[in-house]
Amino acid sequence: MRISDLIKIGTLGNSIDKDGMVKCNLIPDFIDIELRDLFLIFKNEKVRYVSVVEEQNSKNYRILLDDTEVMKEATQEKGVIIALAQDDIEDYFEIKGLTRLINYKVFENDQEIGIVINEFDNSAHAVITIQTDDDKEFMVPVVENYIDEIDVDNKLVVVKNIEQLKEL
Repeated sequence: MRISDLIKIGTLGNSIDKDGMVKCNLIPDFIDIELRDLFLIFKNEKVRYVSVVEEQNSKNYRILLDDTEVMKEATQEKGVIIALAQDDIEDYFEIKGLTRLINYKVFENDQEIGIVINEFDNSAHAVITIQTDDDKEFMVPVVENYIDEIDVDNKLVVVKNIEQLKEL
């Protein structure tokens, strides 16, 4: 498995509380996900696979990992990414009855222009990242102005009005 096969679901906090747990800042789409096994991606692209021993979701989402040394190392480095394998995320979304757009083909004016390689929620709306056939990437808000159609059966997204977005 490569880092590119992992999907960011949040970041790890930078301190361990009195109960030995660390706060997680999860992307809104994943607030109610039950974490069991996950990947921590450090800034130097080192990846550690860990298991969640305990999780609490009272005021803040907090977890206790099975490897205390990795947990200490991760909290010392600010902004360690929490990620899951794409298959795990697809299973989660399928269970929730939601649609993930990753790997959907993207069309503009009846021509395929690339694929969706990432998607996230910026608190206002979903945003997809499109990788074009010539390996360029750009983001498109999933709003009526830019998305003409999402065809779940054929796994494709039809976009419009994206000329300026391609140039950013």
